Amino acid sequence: MQPKTFLVLGGYGNSGLALARLLLRFSDCRLVLAGRNLQRAEAAAAGLNAEFSGMRVKGIRLDATDTAALKPAFAGMDMAVAASSTARCAGAVAAAALEAGSDYLDIQLSSEEKLAALNALRPQILNAGRCFITDGGFHPGLPAVMIRHAAQQFDRLTSANIGSLLKVNWADLHFSEATLREFADEITREIANPRPAIYRDKMWRKAGMFSAKDYPAFDFGTAFGKRRCAPMFLEEMRYLPEMFPALQETAFYVSGFNWFVDGVVFPLLMAGVKIHPQGKFAALGNLLIWGLRRFSKPPYNNILKLEARGEKAGKPAYRELRISHEDGYLLTAAPVAACLLQYLDGTIRQPGLWLMAHLVEPGRLLEDLVRMGISVEWKKGEPAEKRVG
Repeated sequence: MQPKTFLVLGGYGNSGLALARLLLRFSDCRLVLAGRNLQRAEAAAAGLNAEFSGMRVKGIRLDATDTAALKPAFAGMDMAVAASSTARCAGAVAAAALEAGSDYLDIQLSSEEKLAALNALRPQILNAGRCFITDGGFHPGLPAVMIRHAAQQFDRLTSANIGSLLKVNWADLHFSEATLREFADEITREIANPRPAIYRDKMWRKAGMFSAKDYPAFDFGTAFGKRRCAPMFLEEMRYLPEMFPALQETAFYVSGFNWFVDGVVFPLLMAGVKIHPQGKFAALGNLLIWGLRRFSKPPYNNILKLEARGEKAGKPAYRELRISHEDGYLLTAAPVAACLLQYLDGTIRQPGLWLMAHLVEPGRLLEDLVRMGISVEWKKGEPAEKRVG
């Protein structure tokens, strides 16, 4: 069988390059690395061809905002992978992939704008028999996978909450201006217009500003201890109560960044939103980026921790699942690579628009994460101290 070819838009970027390495290591696929800078694309391809056998990579120039160039570039590709910070262009990129007869996957923030653009294409995707996958990565991407897998450990799953810790050395990371701006804009939008992110008592609700229960503490281990976390909406969490009818509570939570961002920037953003609900806060977005780079201190790690409760054999049961890696780009790329391994062997390739976390086979994906160097740890029994809530 002829090896499949993926075009990776943003292929020489941080997450794109990490994904390329994993795909070359664990599959026989061929890759086209695409981005605005031809020299960087070709240099990245040359480096990968030197690292892996078979001369399976080439680099091309492609700008996601150049809609006329997208369809010709995607022609002949089995899949277009959007790994660049171009969520605002998701509709155009996906439409071009559809017209070119390619499948599609994105590794981007779970924004309302992106999801609306993709959902508008849903009928055409189905009619064309294409497989489109969105919200790839580790969040979004892994939380619902963790819960789906944990549910197999219970007869009835009644509670499933996930805490996320991102302790990153922002000063040493190199982002494009577009990536930084998109990140800052998404955080600003989430603060300005938070979506119902907590499922409790059979309904989705927004967090109460002064409700300690809505900002629980998760124990992230010796190096980080207990951290209070704030709820964050992920599209993949929305459908879990339908999948597990006994579920009484579920949410995805994120810890803070550092004292300056949490204690200065976020309160200023919240105050600004109160005064000008429709205002633009570019200056505070710049302050957020500066604060991340200036005040983030070690130790560093990226952790997802699931705390699940339910019943097993008629008795109360508790499980913890922790996934972590110090390299956030590898932790972003590995779930996508594991998803694509299932796509490559035909396990999950089916027509439609899918959230990655709902399409993949959870157990196999977690096993592949371990093969790729990601830490995956299970714990049974009640924690030494119950989570502060």
